[in-house]
Amino acid sequence: MKRDKMLRLGILAGLVVTGLGSTGCTTTNGTPNNTGTDAIAGGAVGAGAGALLGSAVRAPVAGALIGGALGASTGAAIGSNQDRSQAIQANQQAISQAQAQAQARMLQPVDVVNMTKSGLDEQLIINQIRTSGCLPLDPPNLTYLQQSGVSSRVIGEMQQAAARPPAVVVAPPPGYYYRRPYYVYP
Repeated sequence: MKRDKMLRLGILAGLVVTGLGSTGCTTTNGTPNNTGTDAIAGGAVGAGAGALLGSAVRAPVAGALIGGALGASTGAAIGSNQDRSQAIQANQQAISQAQAQAQARMLQPVDVVNMTKSGLDEQLIINQIRTSGCLPLDPPNLTYLQQSGVSSRVIGEMQQAAARPPAVVVAPPPGYYYRRPYYVYP
């Protein structure tokens, strides 16, 4: 009779802790923390299983403690791996987004022609090319730029900007959480 009572108490405690653990933990920026959640759930399941196995040898409390510790450590390891995978995926998405934004900011030949026709100073146009970058120029674009009155100095700067390597987006190592990627210029 006492053994059944202890067994029921161990199972009930395991279910309560599992229910509490399934509510989830979050970090300060609102992303799920799988390490904490999985540690709690693993500890609860381990405690329940340990209580059941421990009751077979008339030591349900010791079994629950040992099972809880093993379950919590296993759950934490699994959750940590999930957190690291999510951080890598988030960093890859941030890198792709930053590269797409940099590509969208690059000047097109038509932009340079419009700046030239609007009377902007040559040095201002060159500064904008150096800041924004531009795509490589093919022969039809070279002809278009020259026929539109763009100076050879500006065209040369466009060719140099296209030949320069773009800014490199460096992602932080897994496990470090940054909101935005940071840039390193060569």
